[in-house]
Amino acid sequence: MRKLTNQFAAALLVVGNWISLLPAAEVPPKVLDDRLQLECVLDSPAIATPTGLEVDSQGRIWVIENNTHFRPGSYSRHPQDRVLVFQPQSQASGNASKPTEVPLTIFKDDLKNSMSLLLGERDPLAREATRNLVFIATRSQILKCQDHDGDGKCDESQVLINFETTGNYPHNGLSGLAWHPSGKLIFGCGENLGASYELKGADGKVIAGGGEGGNVYRCDINGHALEQVATGFWNPYASAFTKAGDWFTVDNDPDSRPPCRLLHIIEGGDYGYRFRNGRKGTHPFTSWNGEIPGTLPMVCGTGEAPSGIIVHSGKGFPADYNQTLLVTSWGDHRIEQYMLKPRGTSFSAEFKTIVIGGEDFRPVSIQQDAAGNVYFSDWVKRDYQLHGQGRVWKLSPKLATSSKDVPVAMGAPRSSASSGLADPFVFSRRLVESAKQPSEELIQALKVATNPYAAELAFLALRQQKGLTPEVLSLAATSPHPSVRRLLVQAVAEDRLPDAQKWIEQVLAGDLSSKDLFLAALAARAMTSGQPPAEFEKAPPATLAKPILFDSTQNPGIRALALELISPDDLALNEQFFQAALKGPEPLRTAAVRSLARASQPARKQLLTNIAIDESLPVELRLDALAGLILPPPTTAEAGTQSSAEITPSILKLLDSSDPRIQSSAIRTLRNVLKPQIAASPELARKIEKIQSTRQGDVLEQLRLATASGEQITTSASIDWISPGDHLAGRRVFFSADGTACAKCHRVDGAGGNVGPDLSGIARTMNRQKLAESIIEPSREISPQFSTLALEMTDGRTITGMLADGSPKGMIRIRNHEGVVSDIPLDQIEEQSVSRESLMPKGLIQQMTPQEFRDLLSYLETLK
Repeated sequence: MRKLTNQFAAALLVVGNWISLLPAAEVPPKVLDDRLQLECVLDSPAIATPTGLEVDSQGRIWVIENNTHFRPGSYSRHPQDRVLVFQPQSQASGNASKPTEVPLTIFKDDLKNSMSLLLGERDPLAREATRNLVFIATRSQILKCQDHDGDGKCDESQVLINFETTGNYPHNGLSGLAWHPSGKLIFGCGENLGASYELKGADGKVIAGGGEGGNVYRCDINGHALEQVATGFWNPYASAFTKAGDWFTVDNDPDSRPPCRLLHIIEGGDYGYRFRNGRKGTHPFTSWNGEIPGTLPMVCGTGEAPSGIIVHSGKGFPADYNQTLLVTSWGDHRIEQYMLKPRGTSFSAEFKTIVIGGEDFRPVSIQQDAAGNVYFSDWVKRDYQLHGQGRVWKLSPKLATSSKDVPVAMGAPRSSASSGLADPFVFSRRLVESAKQPSEELIQALKVATNPYAAELAFLALRQQKGLTPEVLSLAATSPHPSVRRLLVQAVAEDRLPDAQKWIEQVLAGDLSSKDLFLAALAARAMTSGQPPAEFEKAPPATLAKPILFDSTQNPGIRALALELISPDDLALNEQFFQAALKGPEPLRTAAVRSLARASQPARKQLLTNIAIDESLPVELRLDALAGLILPPPTTAEAGTQSSAEITPSILKLLDSSDPRIQSSAIRTLRNVLKPQIAASPELARKIEKIQSTRQGDVLEQLRLATASGEQITTSASIDWISPGDHLAGRRVFFSADGTACAKCHRVDGAGGNVGPDLSGIARTMNRQKLAESIIEPSREISPQFSTLALEMTDGRTITGMLADGSPKGMIRIRNHEGVVSDIPLDQIEEQSVSRESLMPKGLIQQMTPQEFRDLLSYLETLK
């Protein structure tokens, strides 16, 4: 988009040979695919604040004009919502009406908080009984409407579904009408701000709930046989189906868990969000991308506030649009295209922007006509309060292709039969079936399970049956699988089970092998003690951890986990604390060394050095200390003149160690400064020569990197990544301050950066080969919510980064690979796209020895 320099100039929107004068501050939307064209077919004052949109077989547009959504007292348009019908006219002939003057028919005008439209003629079963029906979703009702006399106006309305609740926020109730391939209606319901509700079908069927988040439902065309299909949404605002019958929904995001989600819906699926656990979505019992066993991940992240979705038929448009998803992003002012790719038994997707607009471009609902032309409504303003403006746009090919169906090129996902329980969609489908098994069989399965997936499946199925007896809880509390114990503490707290606190404390007193389990247990303890989950969500982990850390009566293991949840630079972690902790019992002492290694504590270097050189201490502790002493590369001015105070004689003496692990780690600590010191010290040079002639393996590899004269060429083919590594050494590689510096971008169990994916459970979805490939070729496959945006600026610059939450008005917030957040004005962006290059740097294997690479892989394999 070009920023207009003349504040008095009007932006020109060319529509055929008709020119619409937009306000000077407004920039017209731009089509980024030069094979397509965009024209405005309806504009205010003919339409205001449109939401739902449909297109019938005659090419007429049906659109909801919403006049009740936060209506200000001064608003003068119609007092209620209306369904307007009009025939879009080609502007090419020169005889068409202006978009502000298009003739309209009012089909219905007595609605409130109306969101979604669905025409009966789209019935996949093509039944005569549905041909003339129109379905409307308001916040509180699903209506079936019909024009009996053919005058274009509704003569009869029947309530199919009633949503009875005290919740009244306009757009987090019912919406998302679509046809299921079976000929049933589907619709969504938002989180309703957690208010209790009863959803009532026309046949008296009632589904009650409240606080669980959003859901998607299904019923027949008469409002009978109402059933919940899936749960765990924030606001499943729109749905669409592929020719193969795969169901996709767009879901808005809670306050602190971007991005919004494109989801593949399956029967009985749980997509993880729980409003009762806090609106922000960061509570340990809330999942946004399949983090908790039994919940499902997203296909892909979307732009902000996705409000409409279609699967393009392929008719008329270029062939590469066939069976791709088109999504409206209200918050990011764009129309997005998603190209599906098989991933296990589900899908991932690649995304690109095909239309982008300015601050006053707010696309909502989207649909296509029989020829493949795409229409979408535009709310125009950012204001939720009614403002009297609105548009409807047509996106069409400049040169229409054949209207015949074109073959679907998209690959099909694997069948469930060929995939194991590690595939979350297989797990979810199996859970639906397992919940029907006799409880005795499930208890036996829990007893004999040798892998976490089978144990999780049995436990969750028993929970669905309300079969968490003391026997089952005891089995789960003593399970060798941390994920099962995590499910236990969540279940006893959320279900308010008797003796819940006893089971939580038993887990806390046992093997807490991850901070994730520890934090979940703390959340469960808080929940059972009466603290609202939303309050727990607001408290930083350090607030919860500090009382435990400084309570000397607590188990050292729990205190160690508490320390790992606290920032190393927290003022409470002073020199006096570290001195005491370094003399304390294990594992608190190890946790103190690891925390100190990441701290800016003034005494850090000396305290760690004392640990590193003390031969009476365990070798692993000394190695952790050495990893915390790694020296950064000197600046150009410092090269060759590094002071002896910086390269301590104590660490240099460790080069004489008889333990190759200590020797290797000492070289790694000095890697960035060793070469100039060798040149300046003949004694050190002779020592290095001796090491080179007497040592082998990683010691020599560390020396090779420390003394290299130029760029090292290490290829994936030259690395033996299959041989086993040392996971403890791999942890040191991950958290090193230099070299790979994985923790600068990635987080594990609460420690590390938040630029890239949280790797706390990475081994649940990636095997050793996949892990190796992701490091060697970081751009080979990028997790959907960490796709890199490439912003082409009007001044010629290219800015890359990931979408961050909290974009201010008129801005897009980007986080770069350093974690630095920037707000980029939308009117300075020429184009935006998703880069195929990951923010994760290339060549990381050049900065590791082969053994370090194997160690790192072994560490990542422990993260389950």
